[in-house]
Amino acid sequence: TVLNLANNKITWLPKEMEQLAVLEELYLQNNELNRIGSSLEFTLPNLKVLRLSHNQLMYCPQKIGMLTKLRLLDLSNNAITEIPMSIQYLTSLETFNIENNNLTTIRPEIYHLE
Repeated sequence: TVLNLANNKITWLPKEMEQLAVLEELYLQNNELNRIGSSLEFTLPNLKVLRLSHNQLMYCPQKIGMLTKLRLLDLSNNAITEIPMSIQYLTSLETFNIENNNLTTIRPEIYHLE
């Protein structure tokens, strides 16, 4: 199942998003999100693609590591300052794009990605 909400003016995600347990691809790029709410932290067990580029995110939640089926994570063009430690648990991750953010260091956990 795919949900494409890209290119809107979405500022937050409703709690009801957690009811989309069958969701495999979620496109939220080019919106006005400044945080990822609890609806996405993280009750989407089948999510394989998550595109959050071109928003106003300042951080990536620690619980992102619970999305163990995630293959593509795009956080590019936000204001993220650090990569969460839990990134190492995304063992299915094939593509991780975090370019054009406010990173100042690279966490050692990123080297555990395969």
